[in-house]
Amino acid sequence: LHAELLVADQQPRKAIESALRVRELNSSDPISELLLGYCYEASGDNIQATRARERAKALMR
Repeated sequence: LHAELLVADQQPRKAIESALRVRELNSSDPISELLLGYCYEASGDNIQATRARERAKALMR
């Protein structure tokens, strides 16, 4: 939630940092990867956003 609020507040770099911390807490959770992808996309980093979404898909298998 914190990362999403940061994106809404136009602070995508801080949102990425927050999402990375979330992922560290539970690296096998696909939702954390989707959140990270959302934050990367908000920052304009479409390559990292795509990678995060691909990791999320892999975790759902």
